[in-house]
Amino acid sequence: MTDRDYRQEAIDFATDEFNIPADEFILADGLEEAFLGLAEGFAGRMVPVYDFNMCIQILVKDGMTHDEALEYFHYNTLGAYYDDNQPIFLHMNPKLFKPVKTTRVSHLKPSFSGEIENCPEDWWWT
Repeated sequence: MTDRDYRQEAIDFATDEFNIPADEFILADGLEEAFLGLAEGFAGRMVPVYDFNMCIQILVKDGMTHDEALEYFHYNTLGAYYDDNQPIFLHMNPKLFKPVKTTRVSHLKPSFSGEIENCPEDWWWT
């Protein structure tokens, strides 16, 4: 098994797919494994999105108790303002995404079809 460079993967995704310069892309240090993608906001502003629960799991894996991880994360990550482009942390809806423990992204297994009823087949190109 090879070690993945989640930080570099996130940077490559932002720079290759959205032309965001690497020096303008703000990542949450040490939490790159919980990186989900980018969210687009007002005027096309793109910010990194992380899975909140995965961030807590990373901190617990690194030796904190669950309570210590929550306190640390709330104070040092959520409580620290850096820039308007800083990451956001998503609380997954357990009714849509059922947690399973097999792979890094398996917690994202949707419990819905992923399709909108009566949507034209060529919606992407219209």
